[in-house]
Amino acid sequence: MNLSLIWAGLSLAWGAFFQGNQLIAAAPGKVIQVGIEPGMTIDGNCPSILFEAMKMVHQIDLNLVEMRGRKVVQVVQVGDIVEAGQPLLTFEY
Repeated sequence: MNLSLIWAGLSLAWGAFFQGNQLIAAAPGKVIQVGIEPGMTIDGNCPSILFEAMKMVHQIDLNLVEMRGRKVVQVVQVGDIVEAGQPLLTFEY
């Protein structure tokens, strides 16, 4: 059993979810760290997106097997205020 994949899945369950080719915020909050930018390919070593929601910091792990090899098209920026249901990241399918 791969515990890192289980942890990554839990991170997504708490803070975001996939919808088509987008990673969607599950709750409103403020983006406090983004370590990836448009044009980058998710390769298994990407930093997480961190955002503060409900007085907690949520870590969105981008190193899931399902996302490896995908190219980032659009991503939120540090300081952005996101609403529930707003895309945090859009990638090529």
